[in-house]
Amino acid sequence: MKCIISGYGAHLDTTLAMFVDHRGTPLWTEGIESPSFIAYGDGYLFAITENRFYAAIYAYRKEGLGYRMTDRRSLEGRELCHVVYSPKNRLLIGSCYGSGHVILAAFDPDTGLFGEVQSIEQKGEKESRQHCIVLNRAEDLAYTINLGLDQIIVYRIKDGRLEQKERISVKEGSGPRHARLSADERLLYVITEYSNEIMVYDTSDWSLRQTLSTLPQNYLGSCHCSTLCIAPDGRYLYAANRFADTIAVMEIDHDGLLSLKTTFDCGGCNPRHMELTPDGRDLVICCNHSDWVVFKRLNSETGLPSHTVRELPVQSPSCVVFVP
Repeated sequence: MKCIISGYGAHLDTTLAMFVDHRGTPLWTEGIESPSFIAYGDGYLFAITENRFYAAIYAYRKEGLGYRMTDRRSLEGRELCHVVYSPKNRLLIGSCYGSGHVILAAFDPDTGLFGEVQSIEQKGEKESRQHCIVLNRAEDLAYTINLGLDQIIVYRIKDGRLEQKERISVKEGSGPRHARLSADERLLYVITEYSNEIMVYDTSDWSLRQTLSTLPQNYLGSCHCSTLCIAPDGRYLYAANRFADTIAVMEIDHDGLLSLKTTFDCGGCNPRHMELTPDGRDLVICCNHSDWVVFKRLNSETGLPSHTVRELPVQSPSCVVFVP
């Protein structure tokens, strides 16, 4: 198993590193400025720079035991914080938290070069804070999550363009931050940064099916949720509670609705991002303020962690992806 982990830092620091089978020594490293999120597709690693004044995207082609940069592009927009790649459309799509833009960059996997770049500014009555993009399996819909506007904005992807399909307003002041689709794509699970909840939406009519706190009833401390992920078998959803420094374990019922089973210590401070390994055995947690990434082995029946497999030292880890 190979994973690539990104971390905040200057371009002279090691901010991208590839690890194999939980080993503590990276097989490949690279230094670019503050890659807050990374994505993989078509044999390429894509990275971004999160900066208060500009945005930048990078493409890396697999070469030997590591990756070689094939292109870099500076873009309009500020604080580029999230990115996804669509192999079908050959598009890199990013979210600018600072300026409220959605960025689209055409990409040619044959040459490794970016092509036409488009920018869509999401406007509203409040300050726009675009934070996340989710693609459906057919790669013809993009669900964008705007934390500042408290909205889900859905686009059709057609001929390398985004066409707005609908806008859904969520609870005022909740701050929707990240989202995941259910396996059958009937439901969209949205995690909120300010109200610390999971909202479950029916994608057929955008009715709100459920709202559930990620915290136990007696919790009185500070918390700002960051991200969520779903077990490969669809039985459990995991939600990260920053500052509470816990992970909420939610059981997914047959109808896709949730029940909070428990919370457990994430193994560090500020769980910014997490993913499950492709086999679902480990939950990999980027503890941003602890300078390490924690691998928690999960019990396949209960969905709960049994022990810590490994803690990998990474400066201000921000994102993890698994690669072939």
